Amino acid sequence: MKIGILIHQNDRRFIQSDYVINHQVKWWNRKYSIEIIRGLKHRPVVDLLINHVDLTIMPDEYLDFMSSYELVLNRNVVDISKKKISANLVSQNSDYEGKVLVKPDLNDLGFPEYEMKSRITRLVLKPIHYLTKSFDEKSQFKIYDSIGDVPDKYFSNSKYVVEKYLPEYKDGLYYLRSFRFFGDRCLCSTLGSKSQIIKGRNTVIRDDCTPPPEIFEYQKKFDFDFGKFDFTIYNGSVILLDANKTPGYYSALDDETSKYLAEGLDSYL
Repeated sequence: MKIGILIHQNDRRFIQSDYVINHQVKWWNRKYSIEIIRGLKHRPVVDLLINHVDLTIMPDEYLDFMSSYELVLNRNVVDISKKKISANLVSQNSDYEGKVLVKPDLNDLGFPEYEMKSRITRLVLKPIHYLTKSFDEKSQFKIYDSIGDVPDKYFSNSKYVVEKYLPEYKDGLYYLRSFRFFGDRCLCSTLGSKSQIIKGRNTVIRDDCTPPPEIFEYQKKFDFDFGKFDFTIYNGSVILLDANKTPGYYSALDDETSKYLAEGLDSYL
């Protein structure tokens, strides 16, 4: 059985083993023949193709490449921008009166789009968070008390979205939930922080949790075979914040966890 993993021709992070899938490959190698397909010049024969092109919106030429294969994981995950996945975006004319969050529309702050450029282009361009000084340099996100407090430039610039700020808050901590999955294998955890913008570096508590049924509905809605969803539960409702088809390495990813998720590939074979 031969498995192909399709990556962008300029994906340098894959070489550095920065992704979860890098840690799954070592387990797959024990059962399958694995080929990394870098770019579109070579079209090998494989039994299953894994779409691991780390861009928010899939380029047409990569979609055309995948169309020649019968079995492709994340074939239909074409657009994971916040404009696509968020149900809580607002405009300047919205009648919403609560707090709002300004954040980049692109996944991972637009770093993949920047990194996939040629070296010459990268010398000219900068990732999105270098383009404005009004974002907090540590978090790249900013919370405003109301829509009226948001500077006009964020509404007029397509690189940003403005979203209802719907936090999960309990006993003095803000919580973010992460749902990681591959095929029929899944894990769900909560991260607690004193900061409103939760990152791994400011997390003070991490626990396992049961994924709510609604998160599986999102998985079906956006046709994900594997990936990671970040969400909160606000007033009993699941609020999807981010959907990622190429999740990066994280500190809690040990051998046991990577093996467990890697075994989800068997559900497609």
